[in-house]
Amino acid sequence: MPETRLFLPLYRFYLHRILPHLAGFLTGQSAAYAYLGESIEAFPRGEAMLGLLRSCGFGEVARHSLFFGIAAIYTGRRLDISAP
Repeated sequence: MPETRLFLPLYRFYLHRILPHLAGFLTGQSAAYAYLGESIEAFPRGEAMLGLLRSCGFGEVARHSLFFGIAAIYTGRRLDISAP
C-alpha cells in the first residue's frame, strides 16, 4: 500500500474498482482480482512485517520501499542457523 496519503485513495480506487473490472474483462476471472485487492490490503506491511521477521529469528531487518510504497523489499539476516 502506498505510504503517501496523497496516493492511498487513488491506489485503493484502482485496486478495488478498476483492476477487478479490467482484469476480469481480459481474463474472465474478476473474482480472483477482487480477492487480490483484499489480500494486498490484509498483507502485513511496514513495522508489522518487520516485527514478523524478527519474531521468526531474523535480525538486521530492513524495508526498502519502491514506487511510493506500493511495493517493498524486506531483508533480514537469520540469526541462528541451527534453529528450526
